[in-house]
Amino acid sequence: MARRCRLIPVVEMPVALGSRESATLHSCASVTAGCTSIPPEVARVAVKPSPEPDSVSLPYWQAARAGQLVVQRCGHCGCSQFPPDLLCRRCQSDNVDFEAVSGAGHVFSFGIYTRTFDPAFPAPYVLALVELADRPGVRLMTNIVATPAELVRVGLSVEVCFEDRGEWALPQFRAVESAGGDPR
Repeated sequence: MARRCRLIPVVEMPVALGSRESATLHSCASVTAGCTSIPPEVARVAVKPSPEPDSVSLPYWQAARAGQLVVQRCGHCGCSQFPPDLLCRRCQSDNVDFEAVSGAGHVFSFGIYTRTFDPAFPAPYVLALVELADRPGVRLMTNIVATPAELVRVGLSVEVCFEDRGEWALPQFRAVESAGGDPR
């Protein structure tokens, strides 16, 4: 017998930098467990959300679309920061601009999600906090892709890659392989 779960409305749920979207969570937290609360025609449409840039984040998303990772750097104190903001977090200067970074980093922290909360994101998937190699202290919340979840660990060397999402691209990270083909 199909399982029916209770739907939990969420007024606004952050989806991506500069974006908000209405959403509904399922109390059973699994579309694949026989839940009948989602009409089949909706469950089959697995569309990942696209970024919705605002005036502050637009240069970040434009660079990502061009295949380049950028972070803000303060022209007054030299502090680098992410996510983009109107002012420097350290000195409050409005002299902040975007600067390209290498895209190399390491996994600072991570979680492996083993349940599907949205059909667009099949489990398992890895959500990680990645610290940039050339900007110590600057960390991005992202997904680790093209890497088996069981190989992800704190300290794993990663590099940026980009996933197309509509007219934009979303920076993601993947493991850097050593000369022997194993993740470092």
